[in-house]
Amino acid sequence: IVRNQHSVYPTIDLKKIFKHPEDKNKQKKDAVLLLVIHNKKYYCLEVDDIIRQQRIVFKTLGKEIENLPGIAGGTILGDGRIALIAEVNAIIEIHRSYN
Repeated sequence: IVRNQHSVYPTIDLKKIFKHPEDKNKQKKDAVLLLVIHNKKYYCLEVDDIIRQQRIVFKTLGKEIENLPGIAGGTILGDGRIALIAEVNAIIEIHRSYN
């Protein structure tokens, strides 16, 4: 939960949503929180970092992973790496189903 002067926001750790194993040897750094809105309610998404903002071409995923919960699609970055595109509404619904 994140609190500021006037509000309290639930925090969603994306590593837990996507069941990403924690590296015990890696030093934990400060989290970056993205404030998002879903059905007129605010949430904070905890992410590792924001690298940059850029325009992308949205691609649908192949049949093998098209129904991956919380993922809307993918894109190919300028350096050739593949990046998945998160579906914020689905992520919040997954979080709410856990609580």
